Amino acid sequence: MTIAEAKADLVALARSQVGYQEGPNNYNKYADDPKITRLYGWNVQNQPWCCTFVNWVFLNAFGYNIGSRLTFGGTAACSNSAQLFKNNGAFVHMPNVGNQAFFYSGGGINHTGIVVAVEGSEFTTIEGNYSDKVSQVRHNIGHSDVAGFGRPCWAIVEGETVPPADDAPAAPPQPQKRSILRKGMSGEDVRELQEKLIKAGYNVGPDGPDGAYGQNTFRAVVAFQEDNGLEKDGVAGPQTMKALDEAAAADAEKPELPHGAAADPQEAAHDLTLPEIQTGSEGNAVYLLQAALNLRGFDCGKPDGILGPKTAAALNRFKEYEGQEPDGKIAGNDWFLLLREG
Repeated sequence: MTIAEAKADLVALARSQVGYQEGPNNYNKYADDPKITRLYGWNVQNQPWCCTFVNWVFLNAFGYNIGSRLTFGGTAACSNSAQLFKNNGAFVHMPNVGNQAFFYSGGGINHTGIVVAVEGSEFTTIEGNYSDKVSQVRHNIGHSDVAGFGRPCWAIVEGETVPPADDAPAAPPQPQKRSILRKGMSGEDVRELQEKLIKAGYNVGPDGPDGAYGQNTFRAVVAFQEDNGLEKDGVAGPQTMKALDEAAAADAEKPELPHGAAADPQEAAHDLTLPEIQTGSEGNAVYLLQAALNLRGFDCGKPDGILGPKTAAALNRFKEYEGQEPDGKIAGNDWFLLLREG
């Protein structure tokens, strides 16, 4: 297969989806594809799905092994997917057919699509979750909403015979993990560290597990080290990683209720040890609130750790949805309702 043929296949599949309409609560067929669940490691149904649409097109045009490598992995979050291209030196500012386009929305990179045509100062994309459907959209290259473009690793398709769309070949071997992680590093082992910190209850910043060891991750490591009697150097070495693994193992030993079993929401919320916050509150708990609201589809913009009017409005919409009083506050049972699965 040539690169030109690969791009033509990608565009053809993307165009074939134009007009597909989502169902209630962001339901979409793309999130149900087993290849998407395999790529993310979790089911993203009933979430904003523009990034999932793009990944679905790559995975089904080229099969899992090639499709996942073209986008350097692909994630359900637009900002994280853009970062994957940046980490690999493949984020550019001029479009080309087959690029993944990224757009600013709500204060950050929160929308994406596939470039299917470029004409002069304009380019055309196929975008999922645009007006609740797959749409063909025309943009000006210089528009302020255009964040940039991810250039897929097209070299890997040259000479390849693309397997059937429903293939599930083994994933490419993963690079050996580094024994010491520190500020300034990036990669999958950093993402794994961030996920462990989050599970242990430490905030790694508004972008979540993005694979970049920045200041927020540094602070989270220091906080974990302080809480566990380790040297507070912000370096995730063998002792820190061992302590994180032990914390995860201890948490896994806690008895779990069967799926669907009734639980006391107040008791579950108390286990979270999250504070009551309200309009005007600031800090890590507000970051968590904002990230959770966005994930559940109650847009409050880019998390900034400040419970201002937009966050309060999103919180009240969520509380009304759950049959709670929209009073601009969250505590106890409200946290449980927001952070529960499903």
